[in-house]
Amino acid sequence: MISFEDFRAQLKGRQGSADDFVAFCPAHSDREHRSLHVTRAANGGILAKCFVGCAFEKIISATTVSATTNGNTPRNHTVRLTLEEFAAAKGLTVEILIANHVKQTERGLRITYLERDGVPARQQRSRTHAIAKEGSSWIKDAGSPIPYGRWRLDEAVELGELLVVEGETDTLTGWAHNVPTLGIPGADMVKILAADDLRAIERLYIVEEPDQGGTTFVARMAERLGELSWRGSAFVVTLPVKDLNELHQVAGDDFAEQLLTAKTAARPIADVVSTSRRETPESAATPLVEAGTGENGPILVSLADVAPESVEWLWPDRIARGKLALVIGEPGEGKSFMTHDLAARTTRGLAWPDAGTAPAGAIIILASEDGLADTVRPRIDRQDGDVRRISVLRAVRVGGRFTSRTPGSGATPTRITSGSALGP
Repeated sequence: MISFEDFRAQLKGRQGSADDFVAFCPAHSDREHRSLHVTRAANGGILAKCFVGCAFEKIISATTVSATTNGNTPRNHTVRLTLEEFAAAKGLTVEILIANHVKQTERGLRITYLERDGVPARQQRSRTHAIAKEGSSWIKDAGSPIPYGRWRLDEAVELGELLVVEGETDTLTGWAHNVPTLGIPGADMVKILAADDLRAIERLYIVEEPDQGGTTFVARMAERLGELSWRGSAFVVTLPVKDLNELHQVAGDDFAEQLLTAKTAARPIADVVSTSRRETPESAATPLVEAGTGENGPILVSLADVAPESVEWLWPDRIARGKLALVIGEPGEGKSFMTHDLAARTTRGLAWPDAGTAPAGAIIILASEDGLADTVRPRIDRQDGDVRRISVLRAVRVGGRFTSRTPGSGATPTRITSGSALGP
């Protein structure tokens, strides 16, 4: 990380003492108003606040790039991001970056994503700016992205807990302090979290950043944990600063103590999400546009307000998770047999017939035609299903009274509770 003295030397228009002063913020172009207040922290670190609202990391990054180029590069020139610049902007060491497979390329940095067994994932990340929003993109390839740090999850299993954050920088920061950490590359990509990522992990601590994105991240994490039928304890951590990397840069040697304090004060995720839903108007979730006046007229959603998501597959290229799948055919062609086979594979996380492996999950069967004792149970046994993870809907209680024990004539759908529905 850049020292306080070097940081101060790069700032223009300083007024005040050597350890407490105002200056022009290097992260935006205003050179008339001194909007940046800087103070030397007790541990010698940098406390910087821009009253226009520039993020701490953006201020540090702008100063670091200025120092690295020694004033010889034109202001609008794009500087190739180096390992040294990125490390300095984030207060990390180059050794930490290299040890975790951050590599220098001709265009910047390559953030390497690895599977649990250390094999490179199908999608990798390119970084051309210290601030992700200003220079970060996927290196496209076949397949969906995965969480960042999947290859280090055994550390979380050993400890019994995992810190979940947004983005690669906070993940690297956690590792720098020997904290088992997993990064989700954006609030809109929570669905890439798989059941196997959380297996044998008892506690999750989810860091909520102090903006709408942070609220969305926590809400979607809660939803995802429900889809995965995860049975551990999840808590929401609120830091005294924006994110984990800023805590690292501000707290210095007190990082571990301040993180522990935040974890001790963490709230169960169910309580946080419940409070958020009560405080957020229903209409605020997705902006709607009403066309027409009065009581009639279409209600539209702008695509600009829809966050893109990758399709997540239960059975690759055949059955998508969270979508309705119909298996249609003539009587006696084996529709129920096939869906029961899919269910059996899912209860044990077995291989699919062509490629890939079923994510382990629980099953609910709605059966009105086949007998449970003489057909369904023997069939599941022959298909090597785990019957402890399969339930059959017998009835529904409405207003204290039971409805029919079957969902309707001729219906025998099978539902996989991780979010994919199968119909015979």
